[in-house]
Amino acid sequence: MRFAPVRMQKRYLTGRITVVHEGRFRLAANDGRSFLLTLDRKSPVQLPTVRLLQKSRTSVRVEYSGEPNTDSGIAHSVQSIEHSLRSFPDANEQESMVDKFRTVFRDWAIPKQLAGEDPNRTAAQSDLSCALRPRLEEADRVGTSICPYCAVGCAQLIYAKGNDVIHIEGDPRSPINQGTVCPKGAAAVGWMLNPNRLTKVKYRAPYSDRWEERPLDWAMDRIAYLIKRTRDESFVRALPDGTTVNHTLALAELGGATLDNEENYLIKKLCAGGLGMVWIENQARV
Repeated sequence: MRFAPVRMQKRYLTGRITVVHEGRFRLAANDGRSFLLTLDRKSPVQLPTVRLLQKSRTSVRVEYSGEPNTDSGIAHSVQSIEHSLRSFPDANEQESMVDKFRTVFRDWAIPKQLAGEDPNRTAAQSDLSCALRPRLEEADRVGTSICPYCAVGCAQLIYAKGNDVIHIEGDPRSPINQGTVCPKGAAAVGWMLNPNRLTKVKYRAPYSDRWEERPLDWAMDRIAYLIKRTRDESFVRALPDGTTVNHTLALAELGGATLDNEENYLIKKLCAGGLGMVWIENQARV
């Protein structure tokens, strides 16, 4: 059965950008709602400009399609209100200079302190800070994992909303990291949700000028076949003087630092004892 593709209708949101992270940003709308959107890679406004809009705290108008707060929410354009009014006929949302001045003056800490507000509490708050909400509020379940970057083995908590990962942080129950993570571990959610992350096997045939997508089972069988063929063609049982070596110099193995002792033991037995490799190395020592 074949289904016709669904055409997403483009809509608009107005508000302020509060969070920008690896191609995603959160928009605090003027009506108090909060939306999470992924920036379209074809958008004329890319991440550096969005960061400037966030820093300037200017109101923006976002053209999007799909549903916000899910992977289908795509922001096709992000424009400041002043610029977007020249492109869209609806000018009802334009803020006057007086309104903007009042907004900035109201969020300024000094007038609040002069009015007698606590400088450590209410005077330090702004509309932007009050509108910020943690990503964890949207999670409906949490799972555990291990950081894949190094051999320390820091435990992580992975928060998800439906089938989408929205946050990763250290697991305080772990005796290894006790909830802390290094900068690489803290950025794990970035590479996991990066729209440029490869999720399918890419294969480029010899002398070819393009990459092809292949099934994972095909790739595993292909790797096993090439290893076995190379080992059979280059295996040396004995040296000319009669010394038994049973090795091959045509294969090498480079291990990762995230493997545990049991995995390292099995890999060593396979590569050295089973295949006869001599060149066995680990990334942590290179």
